[in-house]
Amino acid sequence: MATPTSQKRALVVLAALAHVLVTVSVWRDIDNRPLTGLRGSKALWRGLTALNMGNSLVYLAVGRRRAH
Repeated sequence: MATPTSQKRALVVLAALAHVLVTVSVWRDIDNRPLTGLRGSKALWRGLTALNMGNSLVYLAVGRRRAH
């Protein structure tokens, strides 16, 4: 049976892996999108999304401009 410490460690590893996967996905989107398709600069969004997953969700919700 897993100890509480190993369960916490597994949860932290899972959260870190999720953060990396979401960040890579967002950065690919930023790279493939023209500047006119973003609200703000590419450097701004890369920096913000690297900090935490919440900022990646903000980017997905409001950082991208819709195609006309």
